[in-house]
Amino acid sequence: MQLTRQTEYAMLGLIYLSRKRPAQSAMLREISAAWGLPEKFLAKIFQKLSRAGILESNRGAQGGFKLARPAAEITLHEVIETIEGPFALNWCLEHDSNCEQFQLCGLQAVLNKAQQRMRDVFMETTLADLCSHTVTHPFGAADFQSLHPNKTTLEFVHHDA
Repeated sequence: MQLTRQTEYAMLGLIYLSRKRPAQSAMLREISAAWGLPEKFLAKIFQKLSRAGILESNRGAQGGFKLARPAAEITLHEVIETIEGPFALNWCLEHDSNCEQFQLCGLQAVLNKAQQRMRDVFMETTLADLCSHTVTHPFGAADFQSLHPNKTTLEFVHHDA
């Protein structure tokens, strides 16, 4: 499974909004310019996020987008499923799968276990987690606090295990 560019852009936009004061909005052009994202594409993504209750949009001079709820209440799982739809590592794990080998295949059990672990990580990680502290990674710790718009890579701080 590979997340689409839509999900990547959704996350970047939400991270940008998470760093603002709770009542403060941002215009699409501001967000797209900060991250170097195509504004029209971001607008379509933000429409999905607004329909899902993740974002609020307001028109007018003081308009723009803001988080509909605190960043600590918005999980990566919710964002990913809003953009991608329900995720499954393989078609046999989808609820309406008609796999004839479902009961015989050992691969399905392993994929199901991996999928559940991924889902757990996405469900327990919030936007606030991404913006307020480091998220551990096998290569070290990715410091999301030092990640700024227009910066193209994350820097990893290596730690001893």
